[in-house]
Amino acid sequence: MSARAITALALLLVALDARPAAAHGRSTSWARVTVDGARVDVVVRLQPVDAAALRAAGLGAAALAEASSGDAPCPLDPGATVERRTADGLAETALRLTCPARPTRVGGGLSLTALAGHLRLVRLEDGPRVDEVALTATHPTLAVAADDAAAAPAASTAARFLRLGVEHILSGVDHLLFLVVLLALARTRRDVVLAVSGFTVGHSLTLASTALGLLRPVEARVEALVALSIAVVAVENLSIQMSPSPTPRDRPRTVAIAAALALLALVAAVGLLPAPLGPLALVGLAAVELGLGAMRDPARARVLTAAIFGLLHGLAFAGALLHDPAPRGQLVLALACFNAGVELGQLAVVAALVAAVLAVERAIGRARLPRRALATVGSAAALGVALRWLFR
Repeated sequence: MSARAITALALLLVALDARPAAAHGRSTSWARVTVDGARVDVVVRLQPVDAAALRAAGLGAAALAEASSGDAPCPLDPGATVERRTADGLAETALRLTCPARPTRVGGGLSLTALAGHLRLVRLEDGPRVDEVALTATHPTLAVAADDAAAAPAASTAARFLRLGVEHILSGVDHLLFLVVLLALARTRRDVVLAVSGFTVGHSLTLASTALGLLRPVEARVEALVALSIAVVAVENLSIQMSPSPTPRDRPRTVAIAAALALLALVAAVGLLPAPLGPLALVGLAAVELGLGAMRDPARARVLTAAIFGLLHGLAFAGALLHDPAPRGQLVLALACFNAGVELGQLAVVAALVAAVLAVERAIGRARLPRRALATVGSAAALGVALRWLFR
């Protein structure tokens, strides 16, 4: 059996066993938050097991939501609290918070930390403006836009989302690791530019589609698929390294199969197909990628690799925008600046990687360590880290 067949089979076994990991152990709840002047009405729907866990912890309705106006918290109106069971068996609680002035932030309260790994999907209705966001223990609140769009100058919005984009890519260890394995086989400046360009095109498409409401990714699935994408590219790197003289493949057919499998993984990530299909699609994509690596021009093949997996990483980037919605009427500006920030951070990382490799080569001098050895060791380490994330 060839090295490529062995690596593809190994990844297949990994993905078949990765189905529980795709959920990352998270429970999910749903909420509708309506802002009306200084009043905040909240309706929260919990799974019965989560509602029981909150009761066992001694947490009542006050733990389900929070709001503040500046530094002043918004107290709960106990007389407006209603608890009931929905037709589909969920525990529903309606409550009201009254603020001293128009609220500036709303959130999921203590329930987000009391329920381990909990995800709250929130629909925020504020007059004609509607935002759909995801709240977690690490992102427990979201900003409420000012009444007047002029209260948030365009320059201020641009600077905020540019900074948010840079911070997101620099703090996203999974995205940075993907860039490392993506560029591990780059030999020339052209290789680097092509790979980074492909990744940019891919993640820009899904980032914009999600921010504009065209896609609704399932966060837990996206996290699992991003980890698996790192494993796939790392396996591809190792396979190419083990097969230094591959034979050319049928490029048009390979590209068509890769595109179809990428679409399947994307559809699974936004919740329209069962969770196992996402990892299985990526496994099929891994096998196709092994074929792409056998093309006469590996740099061009890596562009397609970067673009395909960039689609999944774009869904993850969009989570930052969902957690921190743009001021009214400035979504396009916020999206453009956030994406520009991601690109600036990405370019900074790529420049640092290239400089680090050159510095190592200069330091070694005549006993120069071949880049192939660096790529092999780095890809193997990345594969181990990605699999650990997948099964944590």
